[in-house]
Amino acid sequence: MPERPDHPVPGKKKPGEPADDGHVIADMNVEGMPWYSRQRRKDEREARRAEFRALNMTPKERRAMILGAIGAILPWLLLYALIFFLVFLLLDLLWIR
Repeated sequence: MPERPDHPVPGKKKPGEPADDGHVIADMNVEGMPWYSRQRRKDEREARRAEFRALNMTPKERRAMILGAIGAILPWLLLYALIFFLVFLLLDLLWIR
């Protein structure tokens, strides 16, 4: 059977086809897939831990950092909880009764 002329030559790109630069758009290393690599996840986790250890923070500095983060988010959390409560109180007083 002769080859059709509209088929490209194997290994040759079509004129409008973009070049493959190796850029990863989405990581396909998903748990449950046959090609899943736990080692890659472990390596990434170890790299993050090494980066954190490179900061050379004392336990006192680490505690201060955590308490600072909690202190920054707590007022917002309380504000949202108050608004949530007030909306339900308003619904109870006006609509449900």
